[in-house]
Amino acid sequence: MEQMSKASSGLSGTATSDLQDSAMLSSLFSQCLDGTVSEEAELLLGGILERPWGLIAIAARSPRQHGVDKIMLKRSPVEHVSAMHGDQAVIMVPYAQIDHFVEEAVGKEAENYRIVVSFPFNDISGIPQLYGLVAHCLATGTHSYEVISQGKALEYLKHSILDSVKVCGLLHPALEKLRAYDRSNQSDMLKTLKVYLENDRNAQRCANLLYLHRNSLQYRVRRIQEIADINLDDPNERAFLRLSLFLDD
Repeated sequence: MEQMSKASSGLSGTATSDLQDSAMLSSLFSQCLDGTVSEEAELLLGGILERPWGLIAIAARSPRQHGVDKIMLKRSPVEHVSAMHGDQAVIMVPYAQIDHFVEEAVGKEAENYRIVVSFPFNDISGIPQLYGLVAHCLATGTHSYEVISQGKALEYLKHSILDSVKVCGLLHPALEKLRAYDRSNQSDMLKTLKVYLENDRNAQRCANLLYLHRNSLQYRVRRIQEIADINLDDPNERAFLRLSLFLDD
C-alpha cells in the first residue's frame, strides 16, 4: 500500500523508513475504519488533521473489473493515508486535494468504479461513523462519483438511530394524540403539524402546500396545540417534535 512520505514524515520520530511509516499508518487507519481509534492512531493520524481531510471510498462497478487494490499501488503527488477494507479502497486525503487525487489515482478508468467522498472532518474519532456513511452511500448509490449530500446523511443517521435504539415510547406523545384524533375525525392534523414545522412555521407557504386558506391554517394550528397539549412557540418542544416526526416517518 503506497502513500506519500510527506504524510508520514514528522509523525513518528522513531520510524526507520517511509515504508515502515506507511505500513504503520495504513494499519492504524484500517483499525479506525473497523471502529477502533487507539491512542496511537490519535497521536499519529490525528497529528495531520490541522486542516480538513476527507474519506474516499472506491469500489469496482463489476466483479469482472480489476480490483481496486491496484489503485493503492499508484503513486500520487497528493499526501494520503490508505487501506483496503474488504473489496474497497479507502483513502484519507486533504479535502482540498480530493479531486486531484481521484484524477491521479483513477483517471481515465473512472467509469469502471464507484467513488464516494465524505464530508470534511478534522477529528479522527469520527472516522468509524464517517466511514459507515460512506460505505452506505457506496452500497446504495448509482452515480460513478458522488459527494455525500445532506439527504444521504440524514437517511443514514435515521437508519443508524433506529437500528440501535428502540424509539417506541421515546417519541413526543403529541404524535399519538394527533394520530388518534385524525383516525376519529378523518382529519390531517398530524400531516399539518409536519408540514408546518418543516417549513419553519411559515404560514403562507404551509397554507399553499396544504391547499388551505391562511386563516384556516392558523385555526388548525391552534387546534393542534390544544389537542396535543403543545406549545409551538417553545424551541425545545419544536425540536423534539421535529426529531420525533423524522424518526416516525
